[in-house]
Amino acid sequence: MARSPANGEGSVIEQTTLIYPKKTELEELLGTKRQAKKRSQSASGTYSKALASAIEHSHVSRFAFAHAAAFADLDDEKLHVEVFHFLDYMKKLGVLKRAMAQEEMFETNKPDLGALEEAAGAKKPRSKKNPGVTGDELPANVSRLGDHARAVTEGAGEAGTA
Repeated sequence: MARSPANGEGSVIEQTTLIYPKKTELEELLGTKRQAKKRSQSASGTYSKALASAIEHSHVSRFAFAHAAAFADLDDEKLHVEVFHFLDYMKKLGVLKRAMAQEEMFETNKPDLGALEEAAGAKKPRSKKNPGVTGDELPANVSRLGDHARAVTEGAGEAGTA
């Protein structure tokens, strides 16, 4: 604000209005991106603190939790397939055999292989992609996923007892 010189009766105050140029769409977008990044970093920091606390106080494994969380985020149909692929790969790579060789680790928290076999045997009704082909009519070189998964879990159980 500025004052104008007095004209006999007193002073008059003049107001000056500043006109800011409007932001362009790109400038607004950049501002939005920066705000989103700050919020994201804040949320990530909150998660990191909680994870660090769980690791320190509850002995949570960061590696194992990351993989378990990835499985927990899958929908049921994809989870069904991915868990059995995961077990199959662990068996083929010898991971299950190596892990089960450390028997003292599993004295109190033994893996429930019966539950794995039960889950492998449970089938949910699904729509058939190829309605003309049934399980009994599959070619000789094609096996059912459930049969293969059962074989994997049975093999893992035998590897753990050997």
